[in-house]
Amino acid sequence: MSQDTTAPGAPEGIADDARHAPAETVAVVQPGLLARLGAEVFGTFFLVLAIVGVAMWVRFFNGNLVLAVALAGGLALLAAVAAVGHVSGGHFNPAVTLGAAIGGRTAWRDVLPYWIAQLVGALLAGLVLLATIPRATLDVLQQNQLLDEATTGALFRATANGFDEHSPIVGTFGGAAQQLGLEVTLPLVAALLIEVIATALFVGVILGVTDSRSRSTVAPVAIGLALGVLILVAAPFTNASLNPARSTVSAVFGGDWALSQLWVFWVAPLLGAAALLALFGYLQRGRGPAALLNASALPNWVVYLPLACAVWALVHASGVHATIAGVALGLLMRTVPLAGEAQSPSHRVEHLLSPCSSGLVLPVFALMSAGVVFTGFAPLFSDTAAMGGIMVGLVLGKTVGIAGGSWVATKLTSAELNPSLSWIDLTGMAALAGVGFTVSLLITELSFSGQPEVLAHAKAGVLLASLIATLLAAAVLSVRNARYRSLKAASDPG
Repeated sequence: MSQDTTAPGAPEGIADDARHAPAETVAVVQPGLLARLGAEVFGTFFLVLAIVGVAMWVRFFNGNLVLAVALAGGLALLAAVAAVGHVSGGHFNPAVTLGAAIGGRTAWRDVLPYWIAQLVGALLAGLVLLATIPRATLDVLQQNQLLDEATTGALFRATANGFDEHSPIVGTFGGAAQQLGLEVTLPLVAALLIEVIATALFVGVILGVTDSRSRSTVAPVAIGLALGVLILVAAPFTNASLNPARSTVSAVFGGDWALSQLWVFWVAPLLGAAALLALFGYLQRGRGPAALLNASALPNWVVYLPLACAVWALVHASGVHATIAGVALGLLMRTVPLAGEAQSPSHRVEHLLSPCSSGLVLPVFALMSAGVVFTGFAPLFSDTAAMGGIMVGLVLGKTVGIAGGSWVATKLTSAELNPSLSWIDLTGMAALAGVGFTVSLLITELSFSGQPEVLAHAKAGVLLASLIATLLAAAVLSVRNARYRSLKAASDPG
């Protein structure tokens, strides 16, 4: 569970209990290193035995393999964390240990011993499974074409994590795709991204639910459920590693391609897309090389733009929607200006991209999403649904409704217009409300779902009405903006 392990800098067996008030530092006696390593061996043994053992045999009993493995892994982790989590922190996973060390929950000196203990526990589970395999069943499985060869290695390889042609998704859809002349595969980049995201979410849940500020009393349940859900998500793609120790067992006892692809589920997630995002985040801090970049005459975008494009390309190539790359980069951008900066990078980029985003990207996205085929203006004006019901409603109806409703409110209630504004200002803003994309197009789809020709005209009417409303509002507000500028200039003593 991470929060009970030895804190960095504390003597062995002693940890600072962060759950007490900040003014009170309490030394809590912790189990020694050998006890903690023993707990990690036990927990990892239990977890790997459950996951690999269920994955090895359920497929032959007409069971739902992915659901069974997710349930077994989640419940085994729940039980192990509840049993010995108070001893070692309940890691049972090298990735969790690394995350706990980075988060300051575990001393860095304990990382390597924990990893060794976790591998020992996993390999012991593999030995138990190996010793209990009935050899006669292997011949039966091969004869029924459930294994490619009658060996224990083939049985372990069936539980291994893999990509390319060894991805479970290839085994499920590969045959049908070949009949259609297609090829199904899971590229390396996709496998990397799936494992990076799934493992990061898992470690994040663990660190969050065991944080000293969290008052959760069901941490083992939350952790077990998180593992089960993430196995369900990742299993169709990579057989769901999320745990290098678990992957090692299947690879070591399976051999062949499983051993050659093991590195992906150990090293690559730390050196791939995560490294690029970490580099981007580091540069955003404005220290070290980033400070030299900020002080140089070289524009920052010369460095940041290729880096962002590389992250985008990795995410796009993985098959995951590329907008995730933008979200990740946006979250890592610095929002606090450094000394000498008028604005933070986040605000500068926002102002730089806003005209392009609002004036070009959003309208193009709306047109493409709406599926409008433009054949001229004549059909629009001859179609009562497009002209009367939509264009007049959005352009005139919004303006009259908002401005008129506000005027009526000032006459019938105690509400009043802000003295710094006039009714023409409110009318301009009311006209701008005639711009409608998402909701307007959704209502259009629902209203004319069985009338494709009317639906096309209605969609075009929404977009044309949005354009007219934008131009009308821009004309009114531009005039008013010029008026307010002149008033400010006249009142400015300078």
